[in-house]
Amino acid sequence: MKESPHGQYTLRLSGRKVVCYYSDGFNVSGVRDLIRDILTLTEDLDEWVLYQRPEPSAGIVHEAINEMMQGYLEFQKTGCLAVAILDRTIFVSAGIPYHPEQLTMQIKIDNDEELLLSWLEQN
Repeated sequence: MKESPHGQYTLRLSGRKVVCYYSDGFNVSGVRDLIRDILTLTEDLDEWVLYQRPEPSAGIVHEAINEMMQGYLEFQKTGCLAVAILDRTIFVSAGIPYHPEQLTMQIKIDNDEELLLSWLEQN
């Protein structure tokens, strides 16, 4: 039986930049839904970047972290060049200890939104 997805998000495509606004606690189903929707949104792009802009309430359950990292691998395979994450919650760093060796795209976490957006433009 599939669990109900938890976690709220909205996605916006601006040129080749996907902007992901998200909040609340994500479980495995919620992470899978988010990954699926990002891949659907970018399916016609050869190269793209991802800007993650969490609300302070955003979080992730421990069981969903590996799913999230697998999502980053999928993003990398489908043309994602870089991910910038606004540091507004302690959970933005949750995946660091689970970083797969095959994940080579750049991921930058910072609390300076202007710096992150400028960095994404260079990728």
